[in-house]
Amino acid sequence: MHGKSPVLVALLHDTLNAEEFTTIADVCDALKTRAARLRIPYTVDTITDALVAVYHTRPLTITRRGAH
Repeated sequence: MHGKSPVLVALLHDTLNAEEFTTIADVCDALKTRAARLRIPYTVDTITDALVAVYHTRPLTITRRGAH
C-alpha cells in the first residue's frame, strides 16, 4: 500500500453505511468531501488504498441508476 490510512478506511466504512452510491466515482467524491470537511488529509493513493482495504472486508454495494 502506498499510504495506508486507517482513518480514511474507517471514514469510508462510515460513508458506505450512510448512503447508497451508483458509481465508484460517487463513493470517491463522497469520501473526499467528508475527509475535507473533517480536515483529514488524503491523496489519490490513500483514497485508492482505502477502497482496496474496504473491498477486502465488505462488498462495495453500488446500485444501478433507476434500480429500486
